[in-house]
Amino acid sequence: MVNVRFLDKADARLLKELKDDHWVVAVVEESVRTGSYTERLMAESAGLGLGYHFVPVTLPDSFTEQGSVDELWDRYGFNAEAIAEKIKEEALTKLDDELFRR
Repeated sequence: MVNVRFLDKADARLLKELKDDHWVVAVVEESVRTGSYTERLMAESAGLGLGYHFVPVTLPDSFTEQGSVDELWDRYGFNAEAIAEKIKEEALTKLDDELFRR
């Protein structure tokens, strides 16, 4: 777990360092995906040829309904259970894809 809240841009050094022990990067941010920090990380990783599998957890790129923060978090999957399930599902899918190709 890396809290990137205080990073100003995609950190190439950090991405390279994490690659030794990680192949899935889940990025949780309370914003839409288009123009997000997730997209900057994905572009930086691709430019460095690191081959991470990214699991973006963002709001949909569409109108976001109004409601309390708790209601919206539940609706859009910003709770611990939903985030953990999405990461697990994506990681297993990626692993299945790689095993199938062998």
